[in-house]
Amino acid sequence: MNIKHAVILLSFAAQVHANEDAPYRFSRDVLFEAKDSQQLLAVPLDSGVYAGSSADFSDLRLIDHDGAETPYTLQKITGSKTVTNRVAVRAEKPVMAKSGQDGIVISVKLAPDETCRVDGLTIVTGQRDFEYQLQVQGSADGDSWQTLANKGLIYDYSRHMDFGNRDVELSDNDARQFKITVAEAIQNQAGGAMELTRSLQNGNEFQREEKIDILSQPLRIERIELWRNEIETVAEAERRFDYPIAGFEVRQDHQKQITEIDVDARLLP
Repeated sequence: MNIKHAVILLSFAAQVHANEDAPYRFSRDVLFEAKDSQQLLAVPLDSGVYAGSSADFSDLRLIDHDGAETPYTLQKITGSKTVTNRVAVRAEKPVMAKSGQDGIVISVKLAPDETCRVDGLTIVTGQRDFEYQLQVQGSADGDSWQTLANKGLIYDYSRHMDFGNRDVELSDNDARQFKITVAEAIQNQAGGAMELTRSLQNGNEFQREEKIDILSQPLRIERIELWRNEIETVAEAERRFDYPIAGFEVRQDHQKQITEIDVDARLLP
């Protein structure tokens, strides 16, 4: 193996602009395997180079094994990350039937020419302040059914804060037909009005009755959306690196009751 090297040189920035023959403070060997053809080298800058160079790297020089300065360009190293995208799965118009006293069963079939799997479904509703539990079954032929989600919970707690969920994830399946069962599709909630009755005798209250209106709220479904997850690897704008920390000091200020942490980053990005 024929090993050659270039040298990264770091000098005083002021001296470099004034005199190209100025001495250099630091140097670092860049080893690579020599090839017969011309080649491009990617040389990562480590924490030592960051600490010894100026912020704009104007004092950075790359010298080859013959002592000649080699042109270079600086660029950020990009990385990649895995993202999950939700893709809609086409279905026919759902059919609903009653189940028991307060329950409903919604049947959904995939579109005839749809060949995609289904990873989950979304109950689209403009309703607020609710909590319902769903069971989802799937079938490939309409005869044999398996449970894909036993206790899928959809909810909206906007009375307290902007927080809710209308998605139900399904287990792995090859189903083309789905049954969505809501056993309790009507919920009773306390209304905003209260009736107060007070009985007085000689100006003193001896009896009080309070009545609160109970409102029955049925689940109102606007539509049901089926979807699948697609995993994709995309480029990131920047790639993250781990650098050693040169200095790390912790101080306690008992009078102010604070902890101060000093980190010496040595110009690391």
